[in-house]
Amino acid sequence: MEKRKVAAVVVVLLVVVAIGLLAWVFRPRPGYYADIPALMVERYGRYDAEQKVWGVPETGRFHPGDVVFTICARETVRSGATEKILLAACGRLPESPSHADAGRVDFFVLEKEGEELHLLALSEYNDSGSFGEPGRVAIIRLGKAFWGFRVDDGWTGQGYVLNATRIFVPSRHGIEEALALRTGIDNSGSMACDEEPAACTSLERKLVVFDGQPGAMTWPLVVTESGYRDGKNVYAVYEIDFDKRTWTYVYPESIGLADE
Repeated sequence: MEKRKVAAVVVVLLVVVAIGLLAWVFRPRPGYYADIPALMVERYGRYDAEQKVWGVPETGRFHPGDVVFTICARETVRSGATEKILLAACGRLPESPSHADAGRVDFFVLEKEGEELHLLALSEYNDSGSFGEPGRVAIIRLGKAFWGFRVDDGWTGQGYVLNATRIFVPSRHGIEEALALRTGIDNSGSMACDEEPAACTSLERKLVVFDGQPGAMTWPLVVTESGYRDGKNVYAVYEIDFDKRTWTYVYPESIGLADE
């Protein structure tokens, strides 16, 4: 009888150990997700099928500062011998935002490993837009096997309309901002312009990627500037190259585009 009891205890212990080993082997691994919806749920919370957003409270009632998310850009690209998924999640404030409240954009680079997705790079909490809404996000090709995220947004206030474009690119350190360009300036509604026409500015800059050399690692950006600044007509075309040392697009000093 004693031997049977000992044997039963041993069997129970073996079962417990086996279950523990299986749980350890199949445990969720940090940075690994079954699929993109699983990533979104883990990072942002519950998915609401009616609103088609992640991050809705169980009560369905929002409070100031709450943010809900959608997938606003997604593309599978080939980089070297592997395929990667570039993903952008856009967050908006559903509760009483003002013009001073920015939306939010998060960027992800993922790679398929077996049946899972492995998170390779991440950039979170990038402010964008106004009235709690983020700007427009697109995934763009910037070289032979070089891709990035483009964000276009704007701000309106006190008679000014300001538009901007930013480009974020993967790097050895994660995902970094490679370009910040003021693409539109209009102060026609401001008191300064109303009082002095020579102070009026209405300037537009159109930015495109120039892929004239498809085999190049990186492609330059071409900026076409038109309108008037301080009451004077302006028209110019600029080319901005990617600097591999700083991993950014660098403006020549003569252009005067930086830090506006």
